[in-house]
Amino acid sequence: MKTRLQITPDYGYIPIDEEGIAYTYKKKPGDIINCTISQETGKRTGLQNKSLHKYLTNIAQQLADSGQDMRQIVKLPITPTTDNVKENMFKPVMTALYPDKTSTTELSTIEIQKCYEVFNAAMGERLGVSADWPNRDSMLSDSMGLTKVKPMINNNEE
Repeated sequence: MKTRLQITPDYGYIPIDEEGIAYTYKKKPGDIINCTISQETGKRTGLQNKSLHKYLTNIAQQLADSGQDMRQIVKLPITPTTDNVKENMFKPVMTALYPDKTSTTELSTIEIQKCYEVFNAAMGERLGVSADWPNRDSMLSDSMGLTKVKPMINNNEE
């Protein structure tokens, strides 16, 4: 996972070029630059949103495949779907962890991962189903109908 960091040196600032890349001062060998590093936490990303819905789809499918239905949550025979798993199972976990949040769109990048970890652990422990959090590669191959293949190496180099 890529983490974006804000770096604030103790002596002032770090110059940034047009592309947002920090470059270093020319210092004498052995000079030490002390910096304070803090992690930026913004709202969940578009990829995290797609991953959440793919994850919930995977959980709903596993619940349905294992013969379980939503009667464990509501007292009617309802086949698990992405939407009812999200509304009736995932969101209550989100609300328990973050009472001030009413929508998954309000979760930060850190909060959505915490919700996933708690929810997935509970799903595994209580219902015997769990799924990995979808990553960029799995989301791309799913959207394009691709299968990941190992690249071939040309051993006949001239």
